[in-house]
Order: sequence, then C-alpha cells, then structure tokens
Amino acid sequence: MLDLPKDLIRVGLPLAELVAFNSERGEYDADDLKALLVNRDLAVQSWPYVYERKRPDGVVLEIAYDRMAEGGYISTYTDVTERHRAAAVLRRANEELERRVQERTQALEQAKAEAERANIGKTRFLAAASHDLLQPLNAARLFLAALDESLRANAGSHARDQEDERALARNAAAALSSTERLLDELLDISAYDSGAVRARPVDFSVGSLLAQLDLEFSALARQRGLALRVVPSTLSVRTDPQLLRRVLQNLLSNAIRYTPKGRILLGCRRRGDRLRIEVRDTGIGIAPERQKEIFEEFRRLDTGDDSEKGSGLGLSIVERICRLLDLPLEMHSRPGRGTAFTVAVPLGAEGATVSSSTKPASPDTGSEAALVVLCMDNDDAIRQGLASLLARWGHRPIVASDEATALANSNGQVPDLALVDYHLDGTTGVDVLTSLRKHWHREIRGLVITADRSEEVGARAKALGCEVMPKPVKPAALRRYLDTVARLKRAGLQEEEENEHAHRHRR
Repeated sequence: MLDLPKDLIRVGLPLAELVAFNSERGEYDADDLKALLVNRDLAVQSWPYVYERKRPDGVVLEIAYDRMAEGGYISTYTDVTERHRAAAVLRRANEELERRVQERTQALEQAKAEAERANIGKTRFLAAASHDLLQPLNAARLFLAALDESLRANAGSHARDQEDERALARNAAAALSSTERLLDELLDISAYDSGAVRARPVDFSVGSLLAQLDLEFSALARQRGLALRVVPSTLSVRTDPQLLRRVLQNLLSNAIRYTPKGRILLGCRRRGDRLRIEVRDTGIGIAPERQKEIFEEFRRLDTGDDSEKGSGLGLSIVERICRLLDLPLEMHSRPGRGTAFTVAVPLGAEGATVSSSTKPASPDTGSEAALVVLCMDNDDAIRQGLASLLARWGHRPIVASDEATALANSNGQVPDLALVDYHLDGTTGVDVLTSLRKHWHREIRGLVITADRSEEVGARAKALGCEVMPKPVKPAALRRYLDTVARLKRAGLQEEEENEHAHRHRR
C-alpha cells in the first residue's frame, strides 16, 4: 500500500525520515502535511489519532496511530478507496437527484405561472370576443328586422323603396360578413394555441410569394390611394410557405389599414444565414407605450375612422405563427412617421422552385357549364341555403341529409359534384360519399364542407380525393370552385365530342 523501497525500511528508522522521503516524491499535499503525526503536540494529543491520506495513484489510506503501554506507537493502514468511491457515487447521485428535483420544481412553477397567465388572458380574450361577436350580430338582426318591416309595409313598392330594401340587405350582409371574418380569426387563434397547426417547412423561392402578394394587394392599395412597392427577390427560404404567407398578408393588411396616405414597401434583406422580410409603411405609427400591447387580442389603434377598424386579431395571429415557426419578429415605429415589421426567415437551398401556393384564380363572371350538385348536410337551413345559391348560379342542386335521401332525390341521376358536411348524424360525409361512389360506379368529385379544422379531418378527406372548404362558406370561394369544376366538365365533354368525331371519321 505504501510502495516504499525495501532498503529504506529498517528497525530504528525515525518517522521524520520516512515523512521526508514521501514528501520529496510528492506523496503529500498541504492538508496531508498538516495532518501528519510529526506535526502534533504529543503531550496534548488525544488517542487514537486517525486521519486519511490520498496517494498520487488515487488510493485512499486510513491511518490510525495509538500509543502502546510499553512505550512507542502502533499505526494501522487501511485501504478505504472503495468506500470513498461508493461515497462519491452516492454524493453524485444525490446531487443529480437534487438538480432534477430543482429543475422539475422550476418547470412546475413556470407551468403554473403560464397557466395562470393563460387563464387571465383567456378571460380577457373571451370577454372581448363576446363583445366583438355580438356587435355585428346585433347590427345584422336590426337590419333584417328593418328589412322585414319595410317589406310588410311596402308590398308592391316603388323603385325608391326597393332601393332602401336593397341597402338594408347589403348592411345586414356586411354585418354578417364581419362576424364571419372574426369567427375565422378566432378559430385560427384557437388552432395555434391548442397546437393543432403544425409547421411543414420546405425550401421555396420567396420571389413567387412576393409576386402573389403584389398581385393580391396592389388593387386594394390603389383603391386607398397608396403606393405599394414590392421588391423582387431570387433567394430561397426554408419554412412553411402557407404560414409565412399568412404572416405577410396580415402585415400588409395592417399597413394598408393604418396608412392614410403615402406608400408601403415589401422587400427582403439578406443578413448572414437568414433573409429579413420587411413590411414598411408611412402610416400613423405606434406610440412607444403601445408597441407591446398591439400583439394582444382585440387591441386596435385609433385611426379616427370607424370603417377602418379591424378585428384586432391580425398581429396576434402574426405573433403566434412566428412563435410556431421560430421566426424572430421585430417592430420599429415612430408616431406620425410609420412602422416597419421584420420577419427573419432561414435561407433555403439555392435554386428551390417549390411554389408557396397555387396562383390565385381569377374570378369568373359565371359558370361555364351547369353542374348537377349533391348538397348533403344534416341541417335543413344549410341545405336549402346551398340549393338556393346554386340554383341562382345556374346549377341543378340535389339536397339530402343522408345516403338514402341522396339516392331517392337523385332519381337515378349521377351528380357531377358532391358538397358534403363532414359530421353527419351517426356517420361522416366522406363515408357516405365513398358508399355513393360504389353505388353509382363512378368517382364523383367531392368537396368536404366542415367547421372541424383538425389535421385528421383534412387528411382523411384528401386521402379520398376530396377538397376541403371551412365553414362558414364564403360564396365567392365556392363559386370559384364550381366554375373550375364546370370548366373541367366542359373540357371533358369537348374531348368526348372530338374523340367521337375522330372515331366516326375513321369509320
């Protein structure tokens, strides 16, 4: 244990010489030297005297000295290395346990604090949402009541009375449209907060996205007397293109709303491994004390024009999406001088050509071919509303609440398109459509109309080749979809006619 030379150990060797030898070869550190028996006042020393020493090779010795009755001392050396190792392991385990307990305690405290903040925020959010939802609904009810009274009082009315009635109807439609827009944004916020929305990052050219936004917002900017400039870019980024598009749409809408006159700029700057996409305006700006609260729900700036007030959710949605995508969001603003929002997006692979979305379809003035459309919903009012709208657009609707009524009401006619609600009584619209396809031996085109925005519903519908349109349905979007289907039907009929003509010519 001591690793001493044989010629050193002999009877009569002074202990001091042994200590000096070990000291010269580095056996002791400062604490060991202080603990040695040779440094003790033996007249006052208590016995036995015990201390530990760690040798350079890691071995730990426990050394016990005691006096003998006939004079002299006896020392006992014990190798306690394993005991020290076990104690060290136990100590490290205790320290690790304490660290984990501390981390979990901090995590629980943080989660509790976040939950409390969320509850406070939800309470404030619901209170504000209830007010904002009731306002347009109340307005719509008043307009519709006034319209009803006008119709009762003016049976066989003159042109002026009819114009008044049309104005009331337009006001009611505008109020309901405001409610619809607010509900859409509330559903979006709920989806982001619940984690229902997942990012799907890809590499794509940001230039295509900028070009689409230019096309989408240039007319609105001109209508407001504003100059919108979109700077092209050839760079690629990596993120979710649809969510990034939503961020920039909200920022541009916000800029147009709060810029009474001047210009708006949408462009990019490369900074390191990120592309900084900026939306700048020369609008009213934001006071320093309000620059944090504008990202809260239902916070609006006062423009002095009630018609220009938004829902107060646009920037709240922007903040949530940027947090979901892990994109830094910055804002700089000066009251009366304008505001700049910047989103820093990771650069993507060079030469990426994935489009950020399909090109917006140009609105058509009307359907190019009449369609036979199956309208399936378990709500009679919705069925009748769809049927009335489709008939006005020149299509032939078949209304049904389930598979049996669909087969009965179709009178053997196979529809060109099925508009089906996802959640029916005891089943789903896609299940009914699958069964009808088997019955008619035809792959009927399907459009699932649903208020359920979960990924599961979307994935199941698309797996069966169906498009998805969220409730409440926007008539303009539905009409564009029907026009597309009608064009495809007409093109198919023309192809059949050409094939038949070619067949006859060959005969």
